[in-house]
This record gives sequence, structure tokens and C-alpha cells, in this order.
Amino acid sequence: MFAEARTREERGLNIFELGQVKRLNENEYLVTSQSGNGTYRVSKIEGKYVCECLDHKLRNGISCKHIYATIFSATLREKASSQNFTTQIDTEIQLPDKCLACGSTHIQKWGFRYRKNGARIQRYKCLTCRHRWDITPNAAFAQMRTNPKAVLVALDLYFKGISLRKIQDHLKQFEQTNVSFVAVYKWIRKYVALMENYAKTLQPQLLSGVWHADEMKVNVHGKWHWLWNIMDSDTRYILASHVALGRGTTEARQAFKIAKANSDPEGEPTFLISDKLPSYRAAVEHEFRNTVHFAGVGIQG
Repeated sequence: MFAEARTREERGLNIFELGQVKRLNENEYLVTSQSGNGTYRVSKIEGKYVCECLDHKLRNGISCKHIYATIFSATLREKASSQNFTTQIDTEIQLPDKCLACGSTHIQKWGFRYRKNGARIQRYKCLTCRHRWDITPNAAFAQMRTNPKAVLVALDLYFKGISLRKIQDHLKQFEQTNVSFVAVYKWIRKYVALMENYAKTLQPQLLSGVWHADEMKVNVHGKWHWLWNIMDSDTRYILASHVALGRGTTEARQAFKIAKANSDPEGEPTFLISDKLPSYRAAVEHEFRNTVHFAGVGIQG
């Protein structure tokens, strides 16, 4: 019985993640079937959820996958509402030490400037040269009209595999943000680029000395390539992510060289764990002098 309930819960989570739960009002939801061929109405009556599907009726009111999907949706909505997010970003920045123009320390706060998205920007004035300026926080969101929380939610859903149109519908239902799926796509392009630039500045700390290596086939613009990944065991830091046309020794060595460059000053691991691809053994012999190689498993999640 427990296993059956768990299965329904997992299916309900899958339905919810696919954006197939639509809130009609406070106590009524419309849930698209997992196959996508129909819909079921889920109602909340006296604190209990009731579904019109056959599974719920035949099993004497036991929660079906549609009810579980509704519960996930309602719970997320309650949590989001309880955070009291607003479009206003109050920017109480500490007073700068000196004027940006003349270097004088005789400065003071001088009102606010307001952006179209409601953000409030603290302004400053120099009492010596009368220069005025402001310091814009959250520069990445400075020109955005949309609540930054909605942008972050959209990015999170996108990386979980949710389609752009379903993200658009989710933002409308739960974030009261009415934007087109094209706008969501532009957010993703903009902020993925920003995150990529930021990620390049990060350096791994205290690597474990145990690296995992694995490769997988990926489709790039209609052509099949191989993606080589090298990851540190404890920190889960990706030391190399290399796309190549083949999966031979040359490609494996290139991935190892990238990993060595990114792991400075360690240079090489104590242990390397990979699957049984022969390329790894040959590449290890060329690139690592003191590494112990274990062949048999790939990267473990």
C-alpha cells in the first residue's frame, strides 16, 4: 500500500513539474492527465481534496496522482505568497567614504531615484563640489521592469526542463507576471551569459584528490559530438567540460589538460575514477604521473 501511494505521489510530482495544474479558484483546480488526453477537476471540500477520476472513486477516496499534483501546486503557491515579495527593492546602501569626483569626505545622502520596476536607488551629494551620484545595486536587474524574483523563478524552471510556454503560464499564475514566452527566452539568454562570466571567475577550493571522469554523446546543431566531464568527488566542482568530435585518447587527454589547468595548484588527482573506455587508460599514462586509475564506473550523481 505504501509503495502504491509513493508511486502516485511521484506521478503527481511529475504532473506538477510539467505545469499541468491550473488553478481555477481557491478551491478548484483543473489537472491535465499524465497522458495529456484529458483533464480532471480537483476540488477542496471541507479541507479534503476530491478528484473526479476513476482511481480516486474506486479506492474509497485515497489520494490519486491528480490530487498529489494539486497539493504540490497549492503548497508552492502558499510558500510563494508567504514570502511577501514585492517589485520594490529598497537599496539602503552605506554612505560612501568620499566623493567620486573630488575625493572630499563631506558627503551626505540626497534623496532617491526610482526605476520603472519600482526599485528605489539611494542618491548622494558632495557638499564640497556639489557633485551628485547614485550607486545602483543588483546591476544585473537594473534595467528590468519585471520583479527580479520572477526572473529567478523562470531560470530555475528552465533548467529543470520546463518549456518556455509553461514557464510563461507559471509566472502568470503564481508570480502575477504577464510576459510572453519570447521575453522569458531573452531573460535566459541574458542571465545565462552573466552567470557564465561569473562562473569563470570561480576557483575550486580544497579539492579532494579524487576525480571522476565520464563522457556522453550529445547532439550539436544536428551533428553528434562527445561531451567529456571531469569532476572533483567532494566539492562536485566541474574541472573540465569539453566537447569533441571523438572519444579517443587525444580527446581524453585534452579533457585532462583542461582539468589540470583548472585545478591549479594540485595539477593532478590522487585517484581517477572512470568507466572502462580504453581511451582513459592511455590518457592517464600520458597526462598523470602519480595518479591511481580505477576503471569501471562513471560520474555518480
